[in-house]
This record gives sequence, C-alpha cells and structure tokens, in this order.
Amino acid sequence: MPEPAETKRKITLLWVVESLSTASGIAFLASAIAHATAFHMTWGLNYFAVASPTDVVMGAFNPLLMVLGPALAILMIAVVATVIMNVVRQGPRAAFDGIFQRTVGLFTPLRLLGLSLVALAAVVAFSDVFVPRPGRPPSWLYTGLAADAPECPGAPVQWLGSQSAILDCGGSVRIERRDALKLRVSAG
Repeated sequence: MPEPAETKRKITLLWVVESLSTASGIAFLASAIAHATAFHMTWGLNYFAVASPTDVVMGAFNPLLMVLGPALAILMIAVVATVIMNVVRQGPRAAFDGIFQRTVGLFTPLRLLGLSLVALAAVVAFSDVFVPRPGRPPSWLYTGLAADAPECPGAPVQWLGSQSAILDCGGSVRIERRDALKLRVSAG
C-alpha cells in the first residue's frame, strides 16, 4: 500500500531539517578549526580571544558555502544514479518513479556527516584556501580593506570582525577596536 502524501511530506521535512542541522554543525566546527589554525599560524593569536561570539557563528558561512557546491554535485549524481537504477530494474517508463524518496533514502544524516567530512578533508588537503603562511593570512580571510588607525594610517586590514580588526602596521600586528577605525577599500 502506498504511503499517504502527508507521511511523505513529514519524512521529507524531517530529512531536510536533519540534513541542515548536520551541515550547520559541520560548518561551525570547520569554521572554528580553520579560523583558530589560521590565527595561530599567521599571527600567533588565539582566535577565540580576539573574535566575538558573532564572529565565530558568522564565520561558519564561508566553509558552509565551500562544501555546498560539492554537496549539490553529490546530490545530482545520486539523482542520476537513481534514474539509471530505475531504468535498469523497471524499464524506461519508470525512470522517474519514486526518485525523490529513493534519493533521500541514500542520504541519512550519518551518511551526510561522513560525506561532509570527506568533502571538508578534500578541501583542506587539496587546496591552498586553508593553508596559512607565516605573516600572511589565507586567501579566505582577505578583506581588501585599509584602515586609518591611530599611529598607523593606511594599514592593510588582515582580518575584520564585528568588534575588532587585525591590522598590518608596517610589519607588526595590531588589534584595534573596529569602531575606532576609518575603513576604506585598499588601493593595492
């Protein structure tokens, strides 16, 4: 007996909520690890001492967006695989029968967690996006801004948080309150 439409909607909604919760948690953890590593290796600073709670939470969007593309690609591959399995098992007329339910069934929250961790590991291992260099922040922290700070006009902004900023003041690192800075787009 086929499942009622109401039950299918509840299962789908539950899957979406569980999947988004899993992805958000992974993005938050990845962000905290990436920022803490970059701050330590680049400036010798403790990220959690410099950043506000808002910065830690908002920082999760960058890694979330980095894994969203590969996650969508994996989902599309699963849809194509489901269509092919339907055609092989039941013929061409059944290509799209139950495609959503079968595709969703392939991605339990635990499988999503595993795939997300593998995708995150691949991004970290095969990309220079997360690789900080001593004295130079990784590219994902680039602000493109300069700040006029007391005793340090035109300093490049290395990192900009909601309450503080890290400036390169002639080769030395300075942490300044954001509200005390006049920010502008960097010329170089």
